[in-house]
Amino acid sequence: MKIFSLLLIISILFSRIVYANPEGYDYNVGTYIEFDKDCFHEGDSLYMYDYSDGNYHYVDIYDMDGYDDGDEIEIYDYERGEYRYVDLEDDVCD
Repeated sequence: MKIFSLLLIISILFSRIVYANPEGYDYNVGTYIEFDKDCFHEGDSLYMYDYSDGNYHYVDIYDMDGYDDGDEIEIYDYERGEYRYVDLEDDVCD
C-alpha cells in the first residue's frame, strides 16, 4: 500500500513529464520547438515555443504526414513570416 501511495504522489507531482506537449525539430532553422497543445490537426492555429529565440510564435498547421515514429508537419509561422517544416518526436493525438 505504501508503494501505491508513493507512486500516486510521484505521478501527481511529475504529471508534466508524463503528459508533455509535442516537441519537434526544425532542420532548416536548426532548432527545437514545442507546441502548446497536446493534440492538433491540419487547419488548427496555436502557439509554439521556439528555442532558437526563446519566444512563442503563433502558427497555423497546414499539412501533417504521419509516420510510425512521429509526424512531419508544415506550419506557417506568423512571427517569421514563412513556412517551416518540423519533424515531431512522437505522433500527436494517439
